[in-house]
Parts: sequence; structure tokens; C-alpha cells
Amino acid sequence: MFSDYPDQQRPLMPHHWRGQRGSTAVEALVVLIILSMLTYAALELGRAYVQRQALDAGCLRAARYLSVYPDDPATAAQLVRDEVNGLFPPVDPGAVTVYTDPADPGSLAFLDEFTVYTELPWSPLTPLPYLVVAPRTIQVQHRRVVERYP
Repeated sequence: MFSDYPDQQRPLMPHHWRGQRGSTAVEALVVLIILSMLTYAALELGRAYVQRQALDAGCLRAARYLSVYPDDPATAAQLVRDEVNGLFPPVDPGAVTVYTDPADPGSLAFLDEFTVYTELPWSPLTPLPYLVVAPRTIQVQHRRVVERYP
């Protein structure tokens, strides 16, 4: 049965596997590349979600502030920037855009409605050559009414 081999020893690998040396390493490399791309995508999506949550909280704080003090939009914009400023990895607070509709909420009367819009540009932290993600803008809006009675 094993007469082709000296001392009747069995071969280390079957005859049909001899030409496939290293195939496990190649398969592991393919799986590793796919897993690294999925991990990177999950981390970037998580980072974008955290930034959107911070922007949403800041926009809500600004809208609530403007509902009581409608003639102070500068402080409302600073509230949004303060909320975004505490993120890790850091985000440039100067990149946050805050505007209201109507543009001057101080001219609104009691129970008039206004909207606060906030925007933050987002791009991947580390652009990878095999994964192209275009820069996006995270946008949040909150609608409130003026609650300060003149």
C-alpha cells in the first residue's frame, strides 16, 4: 500500500493537497482585509453617530435658549459649539454652522414659531485607499415657539 515511500511511512499531506501549500494564508489574508474594512466602517459610523448626537443636543439647547431669549442668537450658537467641543476625537467648533429661520428671532412675538438649523462637515478620520467615503454634512434642526411673554 505504501510501497512508493521508504520504510512504509505515510506522506505528511495527502496527494491531492500537495499543490495547495499556502492557500490557508491567502484565505486568511482575504478574510483579514474584509474584517478590517468592516471594523473601520463601524468605527467611522459610530464616530458620525456621536457627532450627530452632540450636534442634536446642542441644537436643542440653542432652540430652548432662543425660545426664552429670542434676541440673543450669538449665545445660542455658542451653546451648540460648546456641546460639539467636548467630543473625542476633537471637532473644530468653528466648523459648526448655526442659523435660524427667520434670521432674526428677536423680532418674533409670543408663540411665534422659529427653527434652529445646525450643520457640521464630516469626513473620515483616516481615508483609506481601498475605501472611498465622500465628505458629508451632518444637519440637525429643531423647531420651537417663543415662550417669553413681552
